[in-house]
Amino acid sequence: MLVRHLLPVLLLALAAADATAQYKWRDANGRTVYSDLPPPVSVAPSAVLDAPVRQAPAVATVGSGGPAEQAVIQDKASAVNKAAPLTPADRELESRKRAADKVVADRKTAEAADRNRELAEQCTVARSNLAAVDSGMRIAQINAKGEREVLDDAQRAVRADQARDVIKAACKS
Repeated sequence: MLVRHLLPVLLLALAAADATAQYKWRDANGRTVYSDLPPPVSVAPSAVLDAPVRQAPAVATVGSGGPAEQAVIQDKASAVNKAAPLTPADRELESRKRAADKVVADRKTAEAADRNRELAEQCTVARSNLAAVDSGMRIAQINAKGEREVLDDAQRAVRADQARDVIKAACKS
């Protein structure tokens, strides 16, 4: 009679042990929060202190149950734990991380393209300036008083050297 009443109590205790799986994390105020639901997406993964471990289903074994069989069972259980599906919160975190990584990569690509365009433009202008200086045409510039001055040979040589320096820095070929 006592066994008949004890069996339902034991079954309830086993079910309750599985139902007590809890998550534990620190909120924005530093308080420890316990819940049977995963933490919100706003909680950083580093703030999660404890999460329930997914357990492998029980495997019926045939044989002596010696140490070799126990090792095989443990290996299978660990493989199942590693391949367990992610929780929705984990999937959301991974999705956000991939999106943030993509934004950073796109920004770097755009910055590199802008820099390459700027260098190509500088290269074109520098080659044009060098061609003008080397052509022998008279080159004039406006001075601070607003008067037109024609460059002499020394000024032309300085301009040619400046153009060559820009070509070295900006032109790839």
